[in-house]
Amino acid sequence: MRWVLAVGLVVLLAGCTSEAPVSSPSSTPTSASPLKPAGGNSDAVCAAAQNASGQAVGTYISELGNMLAASGKGDTKAADAARSKAEAALDGWSTAMKEQSAKAEDPQLKAVLAEIGAEVDKMGADIDSVNEAQLGDLQERLDRLCTP
Repeated sequence: MRWVLAVGLVVLLAGCTSEAPVSSPSSTPTSASPLKPAGGNSDAVCAAAQNASGQAVGTYISELGNMLAASGKGDTKAADAARSKAEAALDGWSTAMKEQSAKAEDPQLKAVLAEIGAEVDKMGADIDSVNEAQLGDLQERLDRLCTP
């Protein structure tokens, strides 16, 4: 089951899902109008954010797999090392989202990147720490803002 969630997270954050967007009332935009593609320097900010997300998610999932495999073999040293690498990937991902938020000229893009950074801060090296609905909603909003 954990691997199904992990694969789902990768697909979700890669923006490759064709499912209807998941939304949660606490994270939907407050304006009555739907999100439109971001303006200003959004091309560069979106590219950097999507690249950082892709790399971080790949590392995170890989290290979770390494951690589970090592734990299954009773190798606590390797499991701890993988956990540290997974946590470092999350730290890097959060930092990158916050940095891109600071650079974004578009207020909606700035806000969603800051929210992604805050949500990633809540995650740990455990697939159970992932709020799939919240991340899905944030990714869907980011995709709409970053689509020309």
